[in-house]
Order: sequence, then structure tokens, then C-alpha cells
Amino acid sequence: MLPTIVSRCQVFNFRTLSVQAIVQHLGIVADAESISIDEEALTAIARLSDGGLRDALQLLGQVSLLDEDITANHVMEIAGGVTETELMSILQAISTNNTFNLLQVARLLVDSGKTPKLILSNLLQTYRDLLIIKSAPKEQSLLTGCVSYAQLKVLANHWNFETLNLSLAELQKAENYLRYTVNAAVWLEVCLLNLMPSLFPVSATKTLTAKPVHDGKLLPTVGVYTTNKVKCLNSQFWCLSPPM
Repeated sequence: MLPTIVSRCQVFNFRTLSVQAIVQHLGIVADAESISIDEEALTAIARLSDGGLRDALQLLGQVSLLDEDITANHVMEIAGGVTETELMSILQAISTNNTFNLLQVARLLVDSGKTPKLILSNLLQTYRDLLIIKSAPKEQSLLTGCVSYAQLKVLANHWNFETLNLSLAELQKAENYLRYTVNAAVWLEVCLLNLMPSLFPVSATKTLTAKPVHDGKLLPTVGVYTTNKVKCLNSQFWCLSPPM
């Protein structure tokens, strides 16, 4: 637009609304329309709307068509995201080092239409919230993921601060790999397996070094493993590294 026209206009700079403001307004609308929805579901709607009240009201209208009490899981299902129940299944499998359940849940999520990028993004938010729980357990307003404070508080007991930092680094690395690989589902599984605490306890970690093969060539390693764990993943997935 030409400066001469702009100089004759009144300019308004609109800011996005806070989660608390959107939740408060949605609560008023829900009461007026007799919509049965809990506080966690309203918070989930507010976070998904990215500060836009119109998007929040549209999503509230969609979930209001359900013939039951609306929860955060309903909101995530309609919005196409990963539900709290699904994230809890992943986190519980990771914290208990249950490889079979972890891979099974990951495969079910991918088969249901959830992209590996979406799954990792939700996990990244959840691990970030776990770090906040460990460092500032009373600051519930800082949480941004869809897993509730009560659930996070229980899960936080399974990790220490350093392990959570290593997990966040692993998630960030996996997100970078997804940009280049055509085997996104495989990299998702590798990343989830590398998040298991038994693979990198801080007191007993050992970074694997590449071993020479055939005429001095080196096989790259995948990550950090303990000496008492089977290291077959390193040889199975080295060839999936992104192009340099």
C-alpha cells in the first residue's frame, strides 16, 4: 500500500489473546449454550487456537455436537492431534522400558493417520512440561502441552533433570532427520526407543564410537547406549542417516 494512503488511515495492531482470556470467554459461552465441557477441555481448545478467539469458538462449536461430557481427549481427537491418553501410553512405556508396548502404540498412532512429525511435536511439548514440573512444580500456568498437571507430576518422578534434557536433545535430532528421510515412521520408532531411561542413565552412560570395517571405512553410530544393553539398533538403522 502506498505511503500516501497509509498516512490517511488509522492503524490498529491487534494482539493474540492469552490462554486464560480465551478459556474464560469459552466458559461463558459454554454456560450460556448449556455445553457440558470440563476446564481441561477448554484449555486444550484455547491452546489449539493459537490466540485466536474465532478459531476457539469454531472448535467449541464442533465438540458441542457430541452427546456426552466433553473432555480434552475429545477436543484432541476432533482437532486431529495426539490425545492425552495416547501420550500417556507412550510416556508410560518409555518410563517402564517396555519396548513392545512403545512400538505398538507408535505403530497404532501412525496407522490412525497421525504423522511422525505431529507425534514428536506433542512429545516435545510434554517433555518441556516435565522439565518445568521438575524445576518449578508450582507454576502450572507455564504448561503448554495437553497432558494434565496431575499426570505430569506423577510421570516426573520417573526422570531426573539431566535425563529429560537428553530426551529433548534426542527429540530435536529426530525432528531434523524427518526433514530428509523417506522412512519417517522408522525414525519415529528409533527416537522413541532412544528415549527409554535405561538406554542413557546419567551415572552410567557410554558414547559408542564408530568401529572400522572393510578398508578402514567407519560405520556411524546412532546414539548413547549403556554397555549392558543390546546394541543391535546401531547396526540396523545407521544407513537411514539423512543426507549430508
